[in-house]
Amino acid sequence: MKDIVIKVSGHFISKNSKNAGAAGESNSCSIKFCFDSSWAGFSKRVLWRDSKGENLTSVILVPDIENQSEYKTFIPANATRIPGWCTFTVEGYFESNPEIVNKSVSDSLFVGHSELSDEIVP
Repeated sequence: MKDIVIKVSGHFISKNSKNAGAAGESNSCSIKFCFDSSWAGFSKRVLWRDSKGENLTSVILVPDIENQSEYKTFIPANATRIPGWCTFTVEGYFESNPEIVNKSVSDSLFVGHSELSDEIVP
């Protein structure tokens, strides 16, 4: 299993890999989100979509016990069900009003073709 480290600084993202694994693989990549101090005080969630922009999956992030600025999770299976560029949006919100997004940043990861997928990457 590979680990992808995503650093979120303000409204910018950097990552150590662009590859999210192969289509049809479930929980094959773990993600570690690392946030700068501008994200302190916000609850955080990640909205994942597959390469067609469909199958929205929301994941609430929970901080690591030892390092409160790190959040570990997996890429949900719905986001990697077909090959192409899956997208994710990190949202920061206040727990008292989760409907209002106070900060957000988006990026994408590549999902390769595999025998488990019936679609071909264009």
